[in-house]
Amino acid sequence: MNLMTKLKKIICGNIPEILILSVCLMIFVYYAGEKEGYHMDELLSFELSNAEFTPWIVPTQPEGRLEKFVKNELRDDKGNLVFGRLTEALSDVLQNRKASKLLSYRADVYDEPVWIGADEFKDYITVGDGDAFNYLSVYFNVKDDNHPPLHFMLLHTVSSVFKGKVRPWMGCVINISAVMIIMICLFRTGRLICPGAAGRVTGGLSALMYGLGAGAISSVLLNRMYGLLTMWCMLTLYLHIRRYREGFNGKELILTAVTVLGFLTQYFFLFYCISLAVTMTVILLLEKRTAELLVYIRTMLISAAAGLILFPFAISDVFTSGRGVEALGNLSEGLTGYGERLKGFLELMIWRNMGPAPLIAACFGMILCVLRLARRKDMYGKGALVMLTVIPVAVYFAFVSRMAPYIVDRYVMPIFPVMALLSAGSIEFIKKELEFHKDRFMRVMTYVISGIAVLGAFLCGCRGGGEYLYKGYAYQEAMSKELSYLPCLCIYEGYGYYENLIEFTNYKETLLLRTKELSGRKVLTDITDKDEMAVLIKQNADAEKVDGILRDRYGFVQSSENLLAESVYGDRLYIYRIADTNETDK
Repeated sequence: MNLMTKLKKIICGNIPEILILSVCLMIFVYYAGEKEGYHMDELLSFELSNAEFTPWIVPTQPEGRLEKFVKNELRDDKGNLVFGRLTEALSDVLQNRKASKLLSYRADVYDEPVWIGADEFKDYITVGDGDAFNYLSVYFNVKDDNHPPLHFMLLHTVSSVFKGKVRPWMGCVINISAVMIIMICLFRTGRLICPGAAGRVTGGLSALMYGLGAGAISSVLLNRMYGLLTMWCMLTLYLHIRRYREGFNGKELILTAVTVLGFLTQYFFLFYCISLAVTMTVILLLEKRTAELLVYIRTMLISAAAGLILFPFAISDVFTSGRGVEALGNLSEGLTGYGERLKGFLELMIWRNMGPAPLIAACFGMILCVLRLARRKDMYGKGALVMLTVIPVAVYFAFVSRMAPYIVDRYVMPIFPVMALLSAGSIEFIKKELEFHKDRFMRVMTYVISGIAVLGAFLCGCRGGGEYLYKGYAYQEAMSKELSYLPCLCIYEGYGYYENLIEFTNYKETLLLRTKELSGRKVLTDITDKDEMAVLIKQNADAEKVDGILRDRYGFVQSSENLLAESVYGDRLYIYRIADTNETDK
């Protein structure tokens, strides 16, 4: 059978599945095309991926220590990395340790924040000609973050292909690919857990509910690692169910690879993977499949070792980093405030996913399933499949609800496709167990329930799928291009300036200051020598206080109204110019 014949057979045999994928793909592409702005963390992802050896933007240190070393010591006059210089530097480190030139190298650190040019900001978040496919830089950057490197490396790859660009679709391409794979996993998992035509219906219905829901759309739009995390969780579940049905035969290389890649994407993957592994271990013990159990345990141990060898910084990320300590601190609080967090995440799962109709169907179907299995004393077979599907997501939900820093949908995204699978599987189970096929009215009602579930998912997608579009930011970006001849003074609190990195690549130069730094700045001349400048005031800064400081301390007066009356971030943008004598007297 030649390739074309095989391809034709696959297409003809999977027309409903291809139609579902095509419809959902068009929806994903539409939403990706509508996305205008970014969550702060999304632009941080671009920086960690593309800023050469500079994990953070520091207003008092525009150029990182290692970035300066690489540029001055390892690159030639044309900006190309010289391999011989790199080996010499590594040899020096091995021989002299802290006394080596690399480890004793110092960055230029200023007493106060300095002006950063548009090209420097562009270097932070895009890939230039000299730093394409520099995965060592990505690895170095994320070791100081609280996440493993895989998603950032993929984003760096896309950025290396499209040099000098930052666009929403660059991250959405990764997420669309992940969500399409998730839907394919749902097709195949449905066929594994239900026999015959029912399996195909279960897979197709679950993929349609998931793909139309707000959970999948949000996974596409958020340029972070959570769409990829969801994909690895779903792939892990599919492979476990498949191995359970076919047996562990010692050739679990794919399972090992998926487990390692999930670990290298997001640490919350551990909650799902470990609970799934414990559930599988218990099932194999109950079924006395001792030889397969030993193979499975060996596979999981190899996966854990490989993950830690590839990214040993995970240990410090989990136990000693700021975010890790915060998560462990949340866990140590036990039941304090746990009810409110559970309620908050449950509401997200319902309204940011498929709506209440599929959830009700899933709960009713699972209750009926447990009752029927208990009556038959069937602890294996279908019971094991229910355990593998339900227990890991329940454990994941319990831990994430307690440990997540914020009550937001991205932390529970891996649950969304499993909920769709449980909902579709429950509908098919109810139809079969209650023998609806023998009654025409009940058979029609099954179709109605399925339609309501799909409609509920679609309505939730329309209602909540646009959360990460940040509509209106295109105007804000266009305004920065219109004022590109001006320097920009950005007044912020916290780290809100990350939301505006795209704009800073347009302004002539930018000075990042907190309100306190503006009022207490020792060097005034680098501001007062500007005749005119754009002043961007972040939402959590006091505009009136900033205006008073600029007038009384620096001699500037506001010469425009707020140019961002409807900013998606609550920003305010004004033009200030040096006041003449009469204005200063007033």
